[in-house]
Amino acid sequence: MTGKLVELDDVLEGCERILNDEFFEIPERSLYIIGSINEVVKAPEGSKKL
Repeated sequence: MTGKLVELDDVLEGCERILNDEFFEIPERSLYIIGSINEVVKAPEGSKKL
């Protein structure tokens, strides 16, 4: 699996949102190598397979 290049501001925003439990209902593996946190929000449920 290849990663994605993400701007530092987007990384920090995503980390802050994750640490504030905004994505507590999303499985941890769905947050791995995704790019911007907004990609998790846009992804249809069950679309991330590992």
